Order: sequence, then structure tokens, then C-alpha cells
Amino acid sequence: VALFGGTDTATQEAVMRVLRSRWPNVRIIGEEESEDEGAGAADSTAFAQAGRAAAMTPARSESTIQTPNELRRVSEEALCIFVDPLDGTREFVEGRLDAVQTLIGISLYGRSVAGAVGLPFLGEWGQ
Repeated sequence: VALFGGTDTATQEAVMRVLRSRWPNVRIIGEEESEDEGAGAADSTAFAQAGRAAAMTPARSESTIQTPNELRRVSEEALCIFVDPLDGTREFVEGRLDAVQTLIGISLYGRSVAGAVGLPFLGEWGQ
């Protein structure tokens, strides 16, 4: 699986670049994080929790999401975004692209509050 580490890293950099362009003061932690970007044991635990929150949250379309009033004034510094750009690296290597997803989790003051699962290859490969 290490063969495609470069794919994971390049994909993560692209996702993080887009997120940082929109929210420059939000802490963003990627699964493929290098030491100089500050990932540590606590971040790994938080990353796993955010992933579980994303997996357990029912999907909603963007048009149905309402931001609660108490969250409208939250500072960017209170948020953290976790990115797993290519969840299912083994499946990617094996060509089972329908089993590959991108995971994004969001925490507020260290508590998992939201997540999203993207299926980047869905439809593209006849699924």
C-alpha cells in the first residue's frame, strides 16, 4: 500500500489547499501529515473520532443544512478539520475504486461535530 503514498499526499495537499484558501485560520490535520505540520498522538485520536462521527452522521443535501444560531459566530480558531484524502488505499491499488472515499471531519473546541464522506470515483467507473 505504501506504493501509493505519493497519491495520498498529493491528494491531501490539494484538498487542504482548497480548505485553507476558504478558511485560513482553521487548523487542518491530514492523515498523511508530516511531523512539521504538527500531527501527534492526540491528533490521531481526534482524527479517528472525527471519522467515526462522519460515518455515523446521516447524509443531508447542502440545501437542508441549517447552521444553528449558537454556531454562527464561532471563530475559525475554535475549529479543526481532519482530512483523509484517500480512505481505501488498498482498494485504490487493487482497482476497486467504488470502495475508495474521501473523509472530512470537523471538531469544535475538540469535540466532533460534523463529517462528510465523498465518493470521488462514483459514477466515473460505471457504478
